[in-house]
Amino acid sequence: RELSLFRSRHMAVDDTNPLARKLNKVLDTSLDSNKEMLEALKTLSSFFAKNTLRNRRSLRSDVEKRSLVICEQFANCFAEVKQAAKEHTVDLLVQTTKLQAE
Repeated sequence: RELSLFRSRHMAVDDTNPLARKLNKVLDTSLDSNKEMLEALKTLSSFFAKNTLRNRRSLRSDVEKRSLVICEQFANCFAEVKQAAKEHTVDLLVQTTKLQAE
C-alpha cells in the first residue's frame, strides 16, 4: 500500500519520463503470477550472492560467460545429433542402393 502511495505521488506526474515508465512497469509486476520472472530472479540470485560494487560491475560478464557455456553445451549436443543423422543418412543410402540393385 505504501508503495502505491509513493508511486501515485511521485511517478504519476512524470509518465513522459522513460525511466519512470520502466519503473512503473516493474512496480506493477506481480511476481506471484509471473512464474518466468520468478524463476529468472531465482537463477540470477544463485550467482549474485552479495550486493557489492565489484559484483554489480561483473554481473554482465558473469551472465555472458554463463550464456556462452550454455551455448557451447547446446552446440556439442547438436553436433552429436548431426553426426547421428549423417550416419543414418549414409545407412539409408546404402540400403537404397542395395534395394535398387536387386
